[in-house]
Amino acid sequence: MSNLVADKPDEKMQQRLWPDHCVQATKGAELVPSLNASKLNLVIEKGSDERVEMYSAFADAFGNLTAGKGGVNHDLAQVLKDNGITDVYCVGVAGEYCLSSTALDAAKAGFTTYVIEEGQRCSNPGAWGEIRNRLFTGRVEVVSENSEQVQQLLSR
Repeated sequence: MSNLVADKPDEKMQQRLWPDHCVQATKGAELVPSLNASKLNLVIEKGSDERVEMYSAFADAFGNLTAGKGGVNHDLAQVLKDNGITDVYCVGVAGEYCLSSTALDAAKAGFTTYVIEEGQRCSNPGAWGEIRNRLFTGRVEVVSENSEQVQQLLSR
């Protein structure tokens, strides 16, 4: 646990700090081979400050958005808005941490937000029911990969 907040010494909270994982330039940080990376125009780098836990792709637990200050390398909400993006679809691992934090922050930022249920996995498989409820309360819709929302996205 750590209670140090980068560049905000007056703000403290208990955080669970995870062991190193998804380290840049290692196999654990590689994108899955089935993802067509040529279609990507932005990659968010997060967790650049080992003193501050970083779950969301939008900001760290304290709302830092600046690289090197515990935050991320881009203000994702602003980038999406600048590009006319209105809907955010979330998939990934650690459903009770990174995935749900990113989805909830997307909804807070004003985006219509979906989590594709088959595209997520929790570290603790028994946590998904509680996380679904938290997402619902935070205005995030959990949808199936066969849902109308996902099929419309795939048909674009």
